[in-house]
Amino acid sequence: MEAGPPETRAIAVTEASPSLKTRGAGELAYGNGLFQLLTVVSTAIGSCLYILHVESLRVTAGVMDHWCERPVAFRNLSVDEWKWIAIPLDEHGERSHCLVRDPPDGSEDSLVIPCSSWEFDLSPFGNNAVSEWNLVCNRRWLHSLLRITHAMGAMIALPAAGVAADKVGRKTVTFLTVPVVLIAGVASSLPKDFHFYVGVGTVLSAATGALLPPLWALLYEVSPAHMVAPYAGATLVLVVVIIPATLFIASLTSGGWTSIQLALMVPIALLLTLYYTVSESPAWLTARGRIAEAECVTLRAARLNRGELPRSREKIVGAVGQRQLLEPHADSLCAARFRLRTVLSCYMWVVMGFANETFHLREGVQMADSNNALGFALSAACIFAGFVYLPRVGVKRAVALSGIICSTCTALLAATYTRERTLLREVLVTLMRIAGYSTFSVFFLMTAGMYPVTARSTALGTALSLVRFGETVVQLLATPQHLKRLLIAVTALLTALYAAAAEFLPDELQGAAQQMTAVANHGGIPSGLDLRRAMQATLEPLSKKPKEARQKKAFEENVRGPRKTSLWSSGRQR
Repeated sequence: MEAGPPETRAIAVTEASPSLKTRGAGELAYGNGLFQLLTVVSTAIGSCLYILHVESLRVTAGVMDHWCERPVAFRNLSVDEWKWIAIPLDEHGERSHCLVRDPPDGSEDSLVIPCSSWEFDLSPFGNNAVSEWNLVCNRRWLHSLLRITHAMGAMIALPAAGVAADKVGRKTVTFLTVPVVLIAGVASSLPKDFHFYVGVGTVLSAATGALLPPLWALLYEVSPAHMVAPYAGATLVLVVVIIPATLFIASLTSGGWTSIQLALMVPIALLLTLYYTVSESPAWLTARGRIAEAECVTLRAARLNRGELPRSREKIVGAVGQRQLLEPHADSLCAARFRLRTVLSCYMWVVMGFANETFHLREGVQMADSNNALGFALSAACIFAGFVYLPRVGVKRAVALSGIICSTCTALLAATYTRERTLLREVLVTLMRIAGYSTFSVFFLMTAGMYPVTARSTALGTALSLVRFGETVVQLLATPQHLKRLLIAVTALLTALYAAAAEFLPDELQGAAQQMTAVANHGGIPSGLDLRRAMQATLEPLSKKPKEARQKKAFEENVRGPRKTSLWSSGRQR
């Protein structure tokens, strides 16, 4: 598939993430401890903020039950009585949300006209953007516009931030993004009008998304080979636990979008701690040839981890000598040896977003609140257990296996789906959510390992952008209730192809255990071949200007003849 010559593959694995591994045990030059824990906390804060913003949109822009507003003369009627006499039935036998009889006397001979104003059931979400600006019926396109602009902000910012983090550094992109998030977060809690709300929300969506690629790439690169999975699992468990708890607490206040925005201000304020907890990736600095800066960061990390500083300096020198030459444009996701895995990964990430939104959308397959809580708790436990046993199972096998489980449960749900909440439906949806969270977690780690350090952040940003694209597609479909089974069947087919696509991904990863093995084989001190290749990587082609000048001079001498020199000048030259 993507094998290539053995020599090329060996070079690729060594260069892929020169993250300063040491001989034998695969430990980092700066050890393992507080430095990595601070990175875990930073990544969890950024991830919680992004997901809180995405999930809060379901509340702040969620469409609740609505009907044509009762005239003043009919305010003494209850809502059910008003619907009975004034709201006609649609083609599916349900009360219309957009039409009303005129006059509203219950007569079948009355005219049916569009609503001019609406009433809303505020019990699910409280007052939000939909009820504030009547984003329903003939104004529903404004609601779709709101979702599209928020999603587009994240879909553009995620890969852009990934590319920037691979070019200028993980720390630089993070530090530049934090002020934007703070300003947009404060502004979003003070909505003036619909246009202001859409604009600020789009900026906030883009800014929160821009935090994820550099932070997750940094977490992957500063973690020891044997601790990559546990650290990533711990971060995701924190996210899975904190997000539902925060949204549940905010919903108890019944304050609508005001309470949600206030809840979002807590993690936004915590972003200030990133200025003290985030450092640049030594792996990225080494890959970019900024050895002095890599040494400074490594020594700082060694102090935090209480490592041995003199030995750390020696390990840095050994790691620098192990830099290898890659084929041209190897830091691009579309490079020849990455092309197949990039295409397959793009499809798989879109399916992840599509399936996730199918079973998490409030208007989609709903579950009881107790089952939701149980699903989140089991998902957190499975993520943690899965990452602990991941080295035994293998990343690729875990991705394919979780995809098969998700596809099987989805197919069973499509075959037995009913509108009523049954025990079988609750069990299947819970299993699918657990499998979905596990699949996302493991495949995210696999994506980080499939690309070299100079393209890792770009790969992660692209993956998250495609997830958001898949979610947005389901949101915009607005599948009616009688077509839910078809949507679930399509999801089952897509997830089955997802599991099949996983089999064509490479077995080796550009990092983790392979990095450990490659460096252990090389040893801590570079060989002569390593040093020669490292020096070759610093060579640059000579400028063409001196050559052009020599050619011009030779041409002039051929035309005019050689320049005559005096005896004095020739003697002086001698």
